[in-house]
Amino acid sequence: MKITDRMTNKVKTILRSKLSGSFMKDKQCALLTNNCLGGFLYHDWGMNFVTPIINLQMDNNTFIRFCEALPESLNWEIKELNIEDRKFYSRFDREDNPFPVGEFEGGQGLIYFQHYHSFSEAISSWERRCMRFKKWLEEGKDVNVVLTCAHYTKKEQVDFFGLPFSKKLILVENGLEESEGIFSIRNIAYGKAWFDFCPGLTTKRYYDQFDFVHWVTAYKNGQ
Repeated sequence: MKITDRMTNKVKTILRSKLSGSFMKDKQCALLTNNCLGGFLYHDWGMNFVTPIINLQMDNNTFIRFCEALPESLNWEIKELNIEDRKFYSRFDREDNPFPVGEFEGGQGLIYFQHYHSFSEAISSWERRCMRFKKWLEEGKDVNVVLTCAHYTKKEQVDFFGLPFSKKLILVENGLEESEGIFSIRNIAYGKAWFDFCPGLTTKRYYDQFDFVHWVTAYKNGQ
């Protein structure tokens, strides 16, 4: 990324935080997502991280299994994987810049710490945030669960919407179909991702196509 692009994005991020945060002032919520979306929204709203999936990623099945097993899954041991094959990182465009990867106990799936410098750093952050989320769950507060993906299977759809949470959402990148609980983030430009800023003089990101503020603050009955 060019220096000018980085500076532009930094300015947009600052402006966005000031504008977005005003809507969620003095509020707090639990956003449980399978990737960085939760972290982005927490930054937008100026909130503390309540859930542990921050600056990391899980695939669809791993995320669903993790959610199904809550709160026990917050205690799952994570062992470090030593992956020497650089092609493993190609789907993240990180073949020349590998990152820590962990595996949940019992073969429950992999966890990609793509924004951490070391496994120890990632685990320290993970455990600290798991403790925070445990307290949230113990108090019986609502959890908003979001699965963001390029595609999903019918079984994944059924299993996801079977999770014991009142608010569940599937976001599909450039998807063609929408239904209750499924929303497509469309018109993502080539080489861009759902969290990138939209083209032009705007502070909107592609994921702003969905009204997260309304979704998070709405009552359980969807009002």
